[in-house]
Amino acid sequence: MKKPDKTKTTIYDVARASGFSTATVSLVMNNDTRIKLSTQHTVMECVRKLNYSPSALARGLANQRTYNIGLIIPNLHNPVFAEMVEGVKNYLNNVGYNIIIEVTQQNLEMEKKYLRSVRNQKVDGLIVFPTFLNEIREDLIQIQSEKFPLIICGVRMDVESVPMNYVSSNIVEGAYLATESLIRKGHKKICLMSGEVNNQQSDERIKGYLQALKMYGIPHEEQFILRSSPDLNTVYQKCYEFIGKHPDVTAFFCLFDYIAMAVFKAIQQRGLRVPQDIAMIGYDDIELDLFMPVELSSVCTNNYKIGEISARIIYDLLQNPDAGVQQIVLPPLLIERESSG
Repeated sequence: MKKPDKTKTTIYDVARASGFSTATVSLVMNNDTRIKLSTQHTVMECVRKLNYSPSALARGLANQRTYNIGLIIPNLHNPVFAEMVEGVKNYLNNVGYNIIIEVTQQNLEMEKKYLRSVRNQKVDGLIVFPTFLNEIREDLIQIQSEKFPLIICGVRMDVESVPMNYVSSNIVEGAYLATESLIRKGHKKICLMSGEVNNQQSDERIKGYLQALKMYGIPHEEQFILRSSPDLNTVYQKCYEFIGKHPDVTAFFCLFDYIAMAVFKAIQQRGLRVPQDIAMIGYDDIELDLFMPVELSSVCTNNYKIGEISARIIYDLLQNPDAGVQQIVLPPLLIERESSG
């Protein structure tokens, strides 16, 4: 049997060093607002010096918390979600929380199932990256109305009767900027490649694309909006066929950067060049953009920051359940690289 580590710092060591009781130290570690700031500072200074780290289990038993936050995400193949999750994880780990991730595989029934069951897995709060926002709206409203800490991540959700916490970028504006950039470079035949069949973000990005066409007096052609499953082979095939049917196309706007490689390959297989024959621009500004055969222009949505802010809001709600609703929209930024000419 392994002998206990007698050198490990305990709460009793912190109490002795700070001059306060173990009860006071425990209250400080659990962010109890009844403790004076001077006391908090003294105790936390001793915690740092002694490198004391109470276990999540011990803290949970003391205050009926699990120190787990649930995350519901659509998939693992899109780097956008990996960046957002990294922002969430880094913030929450720094304040003593763990994350439990559920992946819906962009399936509505799975998304509903996880929403209804995640609290039974003993989590203190929930961060949702929704795929089917309209379809799960009532479930989200029900959770919010029960005062359970909840935040929507990546998209906006406006409900007048039950205001929701959310963090997003201005999706419509980002798509407008991307389309406008192509138009100003002389492109009028711009194909929009969605890469998603049914997605709130896709719908808002399409809205921005259409607004830019209208603003510049370019007629909208329905066949120039391609919807596809996120499977890269399907994206490639649809783009390849589209270019064959519409040789007048001069630009592709990819609504998600992770599908850009498949679009690029379709252009190349048709014997065309990027950007000389067909320009390309993406959305999300993921790291992969810099390693494409031609560096991809893209709309930066601050994915890591969105995750980090979402985690901070959840943490704030746990410390103060009566905190007001926070709705944060970050401005998008167009990053111009070689692919758009």
